[in-house]
Amino acid sequence: MSATRHVRPDVAFDADESDPIPSPLALLALWIRRVRLRRELAGLEARQLLDVGLDPAVIRREIAKPFWIG
Repeated sequence: MSATRHVRPDVAFDADESDPIPSPLALLALWIRRVRLRRELAGLEARQLLDVGLDPAVIRREIAKPFWIG
């Protein structure tokens, strides 16, 4: 039995992409959240992305972004 880990970007982070001037700690948390989310998305197959209504081409572009780019 394999354990499935789910990224919950809204939990344990007080960083918000809409925050005009985040604190250094909030900015670090936001960057970590992006890295984790993009890593999780990279582990999904195209079929899985399509199953949840995501376009694999859009996800590939998202995964290719550096962590400091929103």
